[in-house]
Amino acid sequence: MAIALTLSLHQRPIHNRNPPLRILRQQLLSRNLLSRDHHSKRCFNRLKQFRRITTRDEKKADNYLAILTLASIITLAIVLKHALVQEALQRTRTNIQSLTTTLNAWKEVSKSTNFKDG
Repeated sequence: MAIALTLSLHQRPIHNRNPPLRILRQQLLSRNLLSRDHHSKRCFNRLKQFRRITTRDEKKADNYLAILTLASIITLAIVLKHALVQEALQRTRTNIQSLTTTLNAWKEVSKSTNFKDG
């Protein structure tokens, strides 16, 4: 009976098999490349917000590179500022949660002990 229930690897349905290692590597590589592609597209879209870069007002390559560098620094500063603000907000949320936990614990202690004014 047990022999009839066990199926060989070739008789199992395809969806139950584990994918081969090469397919997993390809999927991981494609995800990595898609992530890098997404980040580079976002970077270029941010740089295109600067009119001088989009219209290429600068005729000399050195001047254009200088404007591109300046725009990149400004964009990086904006992104870092946003990241620092988000980190500070997260720290504040954590501090508020710990303070409310402490406050609730003190309320429970004060309820359990009967303080009498004397």
